[in-house]
Amino acid sequence: MAREVENAVGEGDDRGCLANGDPHAVGIAPNSIDATNNTRCSAACAYYTPFANRPNLVVIINATVSHILWANSTGGAKLTARGSISFSKEVILSAGTIGSPKILELSGVGNSTILKAAGVTPVLSLPTVGENFADHVHSWANAFTNITLTKDALLLNPAFAAKQEALWFKNRTGLYSAVPRSLGIAAPSAVFTPSELNTRIAQAQANLTHFAEQFSNENPALAKGIAAQHKIAPTLYQKDKELPLEMNAEPRYSGPTSFSARPARNYTTINSVLYAPLSCGRTHILSSDPLVPPAVDPAYWAHPIDVAAQVGRIKLARRMLTAPPLDSICTGEFEPGADKDTDTKIEDWLRSVVASDNHEVGSLSTMPQSLGGVVDTSLKVYRTATVRVAVYMIGERAADIIRGGQA
Repeated sequence: MAREVENAVGEGDDRGCLANGDPHAVGIAPNSIDATNNTRCSAACAYYTPFANRPNLVVIINATVSHILWANSTGGAKLTARGSISFSKEVILSAGTIGSPKILELSGVGNSTILKAAGVTPVLSLPTVGENFADHVHSWANAFTNITLTKDALLLNPAFAAKQEALWFKNRTGLYSAVPRSLGIAAPSAVFTPSELNTRIAQAQANLTHFAEQFSNENPALAKGIAAQHKIAPTLYQKDKELPLEMNAEPRYSGPTSFSARPARNYTTINSVLYAPLSCGRTHILSSDPLVPPAVDPAYWAHPIDVAAQVGRIKLARRMLTAPPLDSICTGEFEPGADKDTDTKIEDWLRSVVASDNHEVGSLSTMPQSLGGVVDTSLKVYRTATVRVAVYMIGERAADIIRGGQA
């Protein structure tokens, strides 16, 4: 990548690529693809198939957990599809950032006001269940390209796509086997001018208590926890150590406009993901019916630094698309569009097309209960004896904790 672009994402001092562990760099985006057969392994092929014949493993499909049954400090889970299943040791919730707090709330664990409004009888008061929700926010800048072959061809040319699909099933080659993408991590200094950054940091510090209270949803303990997070983040921004944006370039269209509504052209796209947001939202049940989805308020860009960083990212991406070497292949901006020529117009466009990167976290946070936490360091839900929360990314660590008898 050209030096101008490298400088923009923080590699101007030759510190190397992402592979050396330095985030101030550019590299090839790593993907969970088995290089021997160009296949992505799922949780099923990695953790279920090899152990499917174990006598102590039972997987029930097409079932919805309605709630946890509480009795004598032991737990069981009632499944709407198969009646009731009792457990003699522990219940481990692993339904994700939205599903796990839903189960706890349906079981009477959470904010009593929210539970009663949903028709659930409170059993245990943990008012921060479902709070402290955060998510990666996705946005794009894309341009038309003079490159004759991009992954857009898989949509533009059905006959070509069929040939590529046949190659995939024959020997795992062709465009369906490729995930071409570069990756950079943008530092605050890449998306803000020094004066802008100083102003944003000063405003964040001055309004720390305001946003901590706003995001805590009237939970004093959580307000303290959010305030603790917000005390750290501005300092790291100032030192260029809180890198808020993932940026990756790929040879195809990526963005909010459907195939039928956009020009039938080839594209180059720079994706951006705000992965260090200061904004906090929440997710809560609306009904005692387990088949009714919970409400989710991700509070995207509720903190001024978040949206300012995303606006700065669009301007950075534009510079990258019009600087060497990308200027030699990009023939004009498509999105957000040349008419989005002020920060306000860019922000308005971003808000109109905002999308999740599907990386939700935080709704059952592992923090001290005095700071609004729901789960302790042994993954147990506070004030329960037999209920833990685990997610896919720490599943193996969770197994070590449980087998080790840590409490």
